[in-house]
Amino acid sequence: MSRIGKKPIPLPSGVKVQIGGQLESDGPKGKLTVPIPKGISIEQGNGILEVKRASDEHAALHGLTRRWRANAVQGVSAGFIRELDIHGVGYRADVKGKVATFTLGYSHPIEVLLPPGVDLKVDPPKSSGQPYHLTLSGYDRQMLGQVAANIRALRKPDPYKNKGVRLHRRSAAQEGRKDRGGGQMIHPIEKKEIRKTIHERIRRKLRGSAARPRLAVFRSGGAHLRAGHRRCRGQDAGVGVLGGQGRQRGPLRVRRQRGGGQGDRQTGGRAGQGKGHYQVVFDRGGYQYHGRVKALADAARAAGLEF
Repeated sequence: MSRIGKKPIPLPSGVKVQIGGQLESDGPKGKLTVPIPKGISIEQGNGILEVKRASDEHAALHGLTRRWRANAVQGVSAGFIRELDIHGVGYRADVKGKVATFTLGYSHPIEVLLPPGVDLKVDPPKSSGQPYHLTLSGYDRQMLGQVAANIRALRKPDPYKNKGVRLHRRSAAQEGRKDRGGGQMIHPIEKKEIRKTIHERIRRKLRGSAARPRLAVFRSGGAHLRAGHRRCRGQDAGVGVLGGQGRQRGPLRVRRQRGGGQGDRQTGGRAGQGKGHYQVVFDRGGYQYHGRVKALADAARAAGLEF
């Protein structure tokens, strides 16, 4: 059963529907006629519309048909709006009747004829540096979205020069690198931020235990990579640090903390031999498995750790 298709459609006051070969919706905003696909039926009762399908063969049209009907009912009762902003020095818009005129940096103005059922309102900027605000309204959601797309295509947004027609309050991730009004360019995400995100996602999946602690690779100041293992996540007892610089493959240096004291020793045998920690869960911390990370892993295996 489609989760969208089985939702009933409430009928607002003032909206009349007629069900036949097509669904006709008549309301304060206008009148819409929506076809009913084969295998889909619509039932009306208790102020709601229910969309049902004859069999699972029509499952693909179940939710789609319900969405069409819901848009038609909402369109003739409340209507829809689309908001656009025009950014750019000298860029402006004007509307007279059903003809909208745009000045978007070309050698000539562009005139757009608005279809019936679509209205345009232009709000000039209140201060310098503010964009022109366009508000499109209508009862046909599909036609309204197409008109907004056509206007936006007249001058597509330029994320580097901060010019063009774009959707109102669109996020930086959707528009790409662009200015948010403060005059500063949005820079791409740095590699260390991406690595940190990957590391946090992996950390939630990799969990150590008393029998099999987690061996984590991390960066300790400067450019040196180190690997430390913990018996349990979040505990400070039994912490070991395996130091490695560059591509060194020699014996690792293990530092332990027992009862608040610290002791250093050079090891070529099994790390954690006193507690029987031979098998570990290797967490490379979002780094690729090559170079120094691979050198640390080889050195840990040579020291007796298994993973």
